[in-house]
Amino acid sequence: MFVKSGSWYEIDDANDLHIAESMFAPDDIKLDSYFKRFGGYWRFDNLLDFCYLVNPYFPPQKMNDEFKSSFEKLLINYPSGMNVNRSLAATMFNVKQEYITVGNGAAELIRQLMSNYNEKTGIIFPSFEEYANSIQKESIIPMKINDDFSYNADMIISFMMSNSIERMVIIAPDNPSGYLISYDEIIKVLDYTLKHNILVIFDESFIDFADNTHRYTLINNNILEKYKNLIVVKSISKSYGVPGLRLGVMVSGNTEIVKAVSSACSIWNINSFGEFFMQIIGKYRKDYKKACDKIAAVREKMQESLKTINGIKVYLSQANYILCKIEKSDFNIHSVMTYLLSKNLLIKDCSSKKGFNDGIYIRLVVRAEEENNILINELKTVFM
Repeated sequence: MFVKSGSWYEIDDANDLHIAESMFAPDDIKLDSYFKRFGGYWRFDNLLDFCYLVNPYFPPQKMNDEFKSSFEKLLINYPSGMNVNRSLAATMFNVKQEYITVGNGAAELIRQLMSNYNEKTGIIFPSFEEYANSIQKESIIPMKINDDFSYNADMIISFMMSNSIERMVIIAPDNPSGYLISYDEIIKVLDYTLKHNILVIFDESFIDFADNTHRYTLINNNILEKYKNLIVVKSISKSYGVPGLRLGVMVSGNTEIVKAVSSACSIWNINSFGEFFMQIIGKYRKDYKKACDKIAAVREKMQESLKTINGIKVYLSQANYILCKIEKSDFNIHSVMTYLLSKNLLIKDCSSKKGFNDGIYIRLVVRAEEENNILINELKTVFM
C-alpha cells in the first residue's frame, strides 16, 4: 500500500481510498469530505484524532463519575439563564461577575465580539481563523512576523503605529504555531495600546498548557481594571478537555462590551451539562493543574521524538499541539494523510492557512504519551 518510488513513497490512492472509506466513513461520505469534517469523530471508535485539540489528562475519572450520577436530571431539566452562568464563570476564574460572560464555546463569543466592529484590525497570521472569518476582509491588516513565527512587543507596536490599527488580535499561544509571547511583552503592548486607545483582543485558550516558567493569565481583576481596552477570550472546551460541552468565556473590565456580547447571546446558550461543569470545577483545580503540567512534559518528549525524524522541521510549542514543516520537495500530503487514516490516525494539514507562504505544514495534537508514540512510529515509516 505504501511503496518506494524513486526518492519518495507513493500510495495506491484508489486502494487506500477504498480502505479508508470502508473502515471509517459512512457510505455517503467520501474521503475528501472526511478530511474536511468539523468534529463528530466520536462516531469512529478506533480513530486517534491528532487534528482536534484535546486535554487527554482531564477531566479525571471522579469528575466523569459525578457527571454520570447526575446525567438524568441534567438531561431532563432546563439550564439556568445567562446571569447564573456568568456568576458560575466569575467564581471559576475569580473575577467580578460584571467582567465576564459565557458562550456556547469561545467561537460564539468571538463571532459576536468581532462582528460588532469594522475597525482596522491587526491579526498575526497564521492564526485561529475564526477571528478573521468573523469580520469584513477589508478590515483585516495582516502582521508580518519572523520566519520561525515568533514576534515581540516592539514588532507589534511598530506594526500598529505604521498601520493605524484600531484593534489588535493576539493569540497566546498562537494557533497553529504554538508560539507564546511572554507576560512582560504583552504588558508592554497593553501599556502602549491603553495610551493610544487601541482595543486588544487576547485569546489565551491554550496558555494553561505552557510550561510553568511561561504560563500566565490576564484574567485578573487588577489587570482588567487597569486595561479597560483589554478583552480576554478563553476556551474552556479546549483547555479543560470538554469540547462536547461547548464552553468559553470572554472577560473585560469594559463592562459595556461585556453587556453587548452577553445581550447578543440567547438566554439558554449554555446547556445543563456545561452549567454543571462550572458548578463543580472548583473541586478539581489541583487535578487540572496536574493535567496541564503532564501535557507540558509529554509535549517536550513528543517534540524531541519528532526532531529525530529526517524531513520534519519542528517548531517549539507552548500549547497542546506542535507545528511541523515538511522539508521534502516531492512530498504528497494527501497520500500521507490517506495512509495515516488507514492506520486510524488523523492529522491536520495547515498548508492552506493564511500566513504559510511556502511549503507543507502539519499540526499534531499532543495526546497521551502512548498514543503519541503510535503516530511517531508511523511517521518514521513514512519518512524512513
